[in-house]
Amino acid sequence: LTDNEITSLAELPPLRRLKTLLLGNNRIYKVEKNFAEATPILENLVLSNNRIVRIEEIDNLATCKTLIRLSLGDNLVSKIKHYRLYTIFKMPNLRVLDFQKVKLKEKLEAKKMFSGQSPESLQKTLVLGKSDLSSVEKEKEKEEETKFNKLAIRGEAIKNVDSFAQVDKLAEMMKTGNFDELIKQIPQADPTKKAQQFLQYNLSY
Repeated sequence: LTDNEITSLAELPPLRRLKTLLLGNNRIYKVEKNFAEATPILENLVLSNNRIVRIEEIDNLATCKTLIRLSLGDNLVSKIKHYRLYTIFKMPNLRVLDFQKVKLKEKLEAKKMFSGQSPESLQKTLVLGKSDLSSVEKEKEKEEETKFNKLAIRGEAIKNVDSFAQVDKLAEMMKTGNFDELIKQIPQADPTKKAQQFLQYNLSY
Protein backbone atom coordinates (compact mmCIF):
# COMPACT_ATOMS: atom_id res chain seq x y z
CA LEU A 1 0.00 0.00 0.00
CA THR A 2 3.00 2.28 -0.49
CA ASP A 3 2.60 5.35 -2.74
CA ASN A 4 -1.15 5.78 -2.50
CA GLU A 5 -3.22 8.67 -1.15
CA ILE A 6 -4.32 7.07 2.11
CA THR A 7 -4.94 9.72 4.77
CA SER A 8 -6.00 7.65 7.77
CA LEU A 9 -5.52 4.09 8.98
CA ALA A 10 -9.30 4.00 9.40
CA GLU A 11 -9.51 3.66 5.61
CA LEU A 12 -8.05 0.15 5.87
CA PRO A 13 -10.17 -2.95 6.44
CA PRO A 14 -9.49 -5.23 9.43
CA LEU A 15 -6.13 -6.96 8.88
CA ARG A 16 -6.29 -9.64 11.53
CA ARG A 17 -3.76 -12.03 9.96
CA LEU A 18 -1.28 -9.42 8.76
CA LYS A 19 2.19 -9.24 10.31
CA THR A 20 3.76 -6.64 7.99
CA LEU A 21 2.16 -3.44 6.72
CA LEU A 22 3.94 -1.05 4.35
CA LEU A 23 2.29 2.39 4.17
CA GLY A 24 5.15 4.69 3.23
CA ASN A 25 4.69 7.70 0.95
CA ASN A 26 1.03 8.30 1.69
CA ARG A 27 -0.82 11.20 3.34
CA ILE A 28 -1.58 9.55 6.66
CA TYR A 29 -1.96 12.06 9.49
CA LYS A 30 -4.17 10.17 11.91
CA VAL A 31 -3.99 6.86 13.79
CA GLU A 32 -7.22 5.71 15.41
CA LYS A 33 -7.32 4.73 19.09
CA ASN A 34 -8.62 1.27 18.15
CA PHE A 35 -5.80 0.65 15.68
CA ALA A 36 -4.66 -2.48 17.51
CA GLU A 37 -8.09 -4.07 17.21
CA ALA A 38 -7.79 -4.13 13.42
CA THR A 39 -4.20 -5.43 13.46
CA PRO A 40 -3.92 -7.82 16.44
CA ILE A 41 -0.75 -9.64 15.31
CA LEU A 42 1.03 -6.82 13.43
CA GLU A 43 4.81 -6.91 13.95
CA ASN A 44 6.25 -4.63 11.25
CA LEU A 45 4.83 -1.23 10.31
CA VAL A 46 6.33 1.30 7.89
CA LEU A 47 4.76 4.78 7.95
CA SER A 48 7.72 6.70 6.54
CA ASN A 49 7.06 9.93 4.63
CA ASN A 50 3.51 10.62 5.73
CA ARG A 51 1.93 13.59 7.54
CA ILE A 52 1.91 12.45 11.14
CA VAL A 53 2.47 15.48 13.37
CA ARG A 54 0.88 14.87 16.77
CA ILE A 55 2.49 12.85 19.55
CA GLU A 56 -0.97 11.40 20.27
CA GLU A 57 -0.64 9.28 17.13
CA ILE A 58 2.31 7.51 18.74
CA ASP A 59 0.13 6.85 21.78
CA ASN A 60 -2.44 5.23 19.51
CA LEU A 61 0.18 3.17 17.70
CA ALA A 62 1.40 1.98 21.09
CA THR A 63 -1.89 0.15 21.65
CA CYS A 64 -0.54 -2.43 19.21
CA LYS A 65 1.55 -4.44 21.69
CA THR A 66 2.83 -6.85 19.03
CA LEU A 67 4.84 -4.23 17.11
CA ILE A 68 8.56 -4.92 17.08
CA ARG A 69 9.63 -2.85 14.06
CA LEU A 70 8.34 0.64 13.30
CA SER A 71 9.33 3.42 10.92
CA LEU A 72 8.04 6.98 11.26
CA GLY A 73 10.91 8.71 9.49
CA ASP A 74 10.13 11.79 7.36
CA ASN A 75 7.04 12.61 9.43
CA LEU A 76 7.06 15.87 11.37
CA VAL A 77 6.40 13.93 14.55
CA SER A 78 9.91 12.54 14.24
CA LYS A 79 11.27 16.10 14.64
CA ILE A 80 9.73 16.46 18.10
CA LYS A 81 12.34 16.74 20.81
CA HIS A 82 12.85 13.35 22.49
CA TYR A 83 10.57 11.68 19.91
CA ARG A 84 12.73 8.56 19.72
CA LEU A 85 12.95 8.08 23.47
CA TYR A 86 9.23 8.70 23.91
CA THR A 87 8.36 6.14 21.22
CA ILE A 88 10.66 3.58 22.83
CA PHE A 89 9.07 4.30 26.21
CA LYS A 90 5.54 3.84 24.87
CA MET A 91 6.45 0.70 22.94
CA PRO A 92 8.78 -1.36 25.14
CA ASN A 93 8.64 -4.34 22.76
CA LEU A 94 10.16 -2.38 19.87
CA ARG A 95 13.41 -3.82 18.56
CA VAL A 96 13.91 -1.46 15.61
CA LEU A 97 12.76 2.15 15.25
CA ASP A 98 13.31 4.07 12.01
CA PHE A 99 15.59 1.28 10.77
CA GLN A 100 17.89 1.65 13.79
CA LYS A 101 18.15 -1.00 16.47
CA VAL A 102 16.73 0.00 19.83
CA LYS A 103 19.52 -0.19 22.40
CA LEU A 104 19.21 -1.14 26.07
CA LYS A 105 20.76 2.21 26.95
CA GLU A 106 17.93 3.99 25.13
CA LYS A 107 15.29 1.92 26.93
CA LEU A 108 16.77 2.81 30.31
CA GLU A 109 17.06 6.49 29.39
CA ALA A 110 13.47 6.56 28.09
CA LYS A 111 12.15 4.97 31.26
CA LYS A 112 14.06 7.42 33.41
CA MET A 113 12.83 10.41 31.40
CA PHE A 114 9.14 9.60 31.08
CA SER A 115 8.15 7.34 33.97
CA GLY A 116 5.66 9.06 36.26
CA GLN A 117 5.34 12.23 34.19
CA SER A 118 1.98 13.98 34.16
CA PRO A 119 0.35 14.96 30.84
CA GLU A 120 1.29 18.61 31.55
CA SER A 121 4.94 17.69 32.04
CA LEU A 122 4.93 15.61 28.87
CA GLN A 123 3.69 18.58 26.86
CA LYS A 124 6.65 20.63 28.06
CA THR A 125 9.11 17.81 27.37
CA LEU A 126 7.83 17.04 23.89
CA VAL A 127 8.02 20.17 21.77
CA LEU A 128 7.57 20.68 18.04
CA GLY A 129 8.83 24.08 16.93
CA LYS A 130 6.52 26.60 15.27
CA SER A 131 8.76 26.63 12.21
CA ASP A 132 8.17 22.92 11.78
CA LEU A 133 4.40 23.35 12.06
CA SER A 134 4.35 26.13 9.49
CA SER A 135 6.26 23.91 7.09
CA VAL A 136 3.31 21.50 7.14
CA GLU A 137 1.01 24.17 5.74
CA LYS A 138 3.58 25.17 3.12
CA GLU A 139 3.96 21.55 2.08
CA LYS A 140 0.18 21.16 1.71
CA GLU A 141 -0.08 24.32 -0.39
CA LYS A 142 2.78 23.18 -2.63
CA GLU A 143 1.20 19.75 -3.08
CA GLU A 144 -2.19 21.22 -4.01
CA GLU A 145 -0.53 23.57 -6.50
CA THR A 146 1.39 20.67 -8.06
CA LYS A 147 -1.80 18.59 -8.29
CA PHE A 148 -3.63 21.47 -9.98
CA ASN A 149 -0.78 21.96 -12.47
CA LYS A 150 -0.73 18.26 -13.34
CA LEU A 151 -4.48 18.25 -13.98
CA ALA A 152 -4.12 21.33 -16.20
CA ILE A 153 -1.33 19.68 -18.21
CA ARG A 154 -3.41 16.55 -18.70
CA GLY A 155 -6.42 18.58 -19.78
CA GLU A 156 -4.44 20.56 -22.34
CA ALA A 157 -2.79 17.40 -23.69
CA ILE A 158 -6.18 15.71 -24.14
CA LYS A 159 -7.55 18.73 -25.99
CA ASN A 160 -4.79 18.45 -28.58
CA VAL A 161 -5.03 14.76 -29.37
CA ASP A 162 -5.75 14.39 -33.09
CA SER A 163 -5.30 10.67 -33.75
CA PHE A 164 -5.92 7.32 -32.09
CA ALA A 165 -2.18 6.62 -32.22
CA GLN A 166 -1.68 9.59 -29.91
CA VAL A 167 -4.37 8.25 -27.59
CA ASP A 168 -2.26 5.18 -26.73
CA LYS A 169 0.87 7.27 -26.34
CA LEU A 170 -0.90 9.77 -24.11
CA ALA A 171 -2.41 7.02 -21.98
CA GLU A 172 1.04 5.54 -21.35
CA MET A 173 2.51 8.92 -20.40
CA MET A 174 -0.34 9.52 -17.93
CA LYS A 175 0.12 6.07 -16.43
CA THR A 176 3.85 6.64 -15.85
CA GLY A 177 3.44 10.27 -14.76
CA ASN A 178 5.78 11.54 -17.48
CA PHE A 179 4.68 15.18 -17.40
CA ASP A 180 7.69 16.49 -19.31
CA GLU A 181 6.54 14.49 -22.31
CA LEU A 182 2.92 15.46 -21.71
CA ILE A 183 3.86 19.13 -21.91
CA LYS A 184 5.42 18.49 -25.33
CA GLN A 185 2.06 17.23 -26.52
CA ILE A 186 0.39 20.63 -26.07
CA PRO A 187 1.08 22.46 -29.38
CA GLN A 188 -2.04 23.93 -30.96
CA ALA A 189 -3.88 21.26 -32.93
CA ASP A 190 -7.38 20.47 -34.16
CA PRO A 191 -8.57 17.54 -31.98
CA THR A 192 -11.01 14.94 -33.27
CA LYS A 193 -14.16 14.35 -31.25
CA LYS A 194 -13.77 10.59 -31.40
CA ALA A 195 -10.31 10.69 -29.86
CA GLN A 196 -11.52 13.01 -27.10
CA GLN A 197 -14.49 10.75 -26.35
CA PHE A 198 -12.21 7.73 -26.23
CA LEU A 199 -9.98 9.44 -23.69
CA GLN A 200 -12.91 10.67 -21.62
CA TYR A 201 -14.46 7.25 -21.15
CA ASN A 202 -11.46 4.92 -21.23
CA LEU A 203 -8.62 6.69 -19.40
CA SER A 204 -8.38 6.76 -15.64
CA TYR A 205 -6.42 9.78 -14.42
